[in-house]
Amino acid sequence: MADGLAPGEYKLHEVTAPEGYIINTLPISFTIDEEAEGEPAAFDLEAMVNYKGSVEWQKITEDGEPLTGAEFKVFNQNQELVTTVNSDENGMVQISELAPGTYTVQETSTIEGYILNSETFDFTIENEYMGKPEPLILDQFKNYQGKVQLIKMTDSNEPLAGAVFDLLRDDEVIESGLTTDENGQVYVERLIPGNYSFVETSAPGGFILNTQPLDFEIKSEIKGEPAVLRVGDFVNYRGNVELEKVDIQGNPLAGATFEVRDSKGNIVRKNVTSDNDGKVLVEHLAPGEYVMNEVQAPVGYLINSTTLQFTVDTESIGKPDTIQLGQFFNYQGDLEILKLNEDKELLENAVFDIFDEEGNKVAQNLSTNQNGSILLSELAPGNYNIVETKAPDGYQLDNKTYSVTIPNTSEGKPEQVSIEITNKRVIVNQESSDINGSLPQMNTSSYQLIIALVAIGLIVLGITLFRKNQEN
Repeated sequence: MADGLAPGEYKLHEVTAPEGYIINTLPISFTIDEEAEGEPAAFDLEAMVNYKGSVEWQKITEDGEPLTGAEFKVFNQNQELVTTVNSDENGMVQISELAPGTYTVQETSTIEGYILNSETFDFTIENEYMGKPEPLILDQFKNYQGKVQLIKMTDSNEPLAGAVFDLLRDDEVIESGLTTDENGQVYVERLIPGNYSFVETSAPGGFILNTQPLDFEIKSEIKGEPAVLRVGDFVNYRGNVELEKVDIQGNPLAGATFEVRDSKGNIVRKNVTSDNDGKVLVEHLAPGEYVMNEVQAPVGYLINSTTLQFTVDTESIGKPDTIQLGQFFNYQGDLEILKLNEDKELLENAVFDIFDEEGNKVAQNLSTNQNGSILLSELAPGNYNIVETKAPDGYQLDNKTYSVTIPNTSEGKPEQVSIEITNKRVIVNQESSDINGSLPQMNTSSYQLIIALVAIGLIVLGITLFRKNQEN
């Protein structure tokens, strides 16, 4: 009620609204006339309505389809729960009778098969509005499903096409035949929250099937739009094989060269050489059966022709272990010289020099031991000449040159090369005794002949005497 107004035109403005209502800034105009018949009547102005605010938004999928039944809670600026609402059959959420203020909306339950969007959003009901306020229209609120990307790589860190996978959820196959493209990628979308795994069912040619499951999870709650889940690089491996090249003392040998052949006899690796640590490593072999052979030995050693066999398996759980072939020996030659007389008796103290095929002296003044033997080790492959430089006492020097060969190749440890060299006794012939009246010197063979003749004579004499006694 306003009294005592002078004639004129007026506007009525609301400056304060009742608590919980919006100030209606739409003025009410009226006029006080300059004259009136008698006492002027009071003006009855049109009603001034106070309103509360309203808000609405739509719940949709990422494809724009409405989602029914998503639950939201609305909180005021004091974090007090104002109301709980659900999206209708059109995905719409409508709230009215909201006092001026700032509100926060949070999704608290979503549709089965979708990720709960935990992102909150705020809106404000203004304190004043001219007339009846329009509903506040918020942006569409989306629920998402999961997306996942797998990248298939080689053990050389290159993309690998043609790998085939099954996709499992809770150990049940939900999609099969997923094949990596030219970039090595598999991309899957529309995944509901849950636990998943990729399992490789077929590897590209030349690679080992990796049976290690690749697990991942599509979370049930994510703030906003979930990023594509990259589950990491899934590697297909090839086989590696390693051996250690050593001498008989276990010392590493560099410079041994190998080649590897597949089951069809094709050379798949060549000129694989042992390093300074004696290591021979062959990498990136396709599944299959192989043989490995030494084709060149380190200088001074025999080629070990033993064939090494190994198999690269067709599948492995994760990265396969390197196949270990162990130590592979290179040998040098052993030479034994046996010194005998004509009666096959072993002779001590015969002295020899050894020469290689180019005439270089490789050993000298080697003397036979009490067993008539000289053992020479660590000889490189090749031809050698043996020359006697001093005969045992009482024996003639053998001026003949003897040749032996240490072979270039041996399967495993080579056999010892042996040679027998015979010395003849020194023979002294004297037809008469010397001036001292001594008997002529005879060698052992002559004495043996005389003894044999005497024995025969005694036997004949005995037989003759026996017969005469019988006759008497």
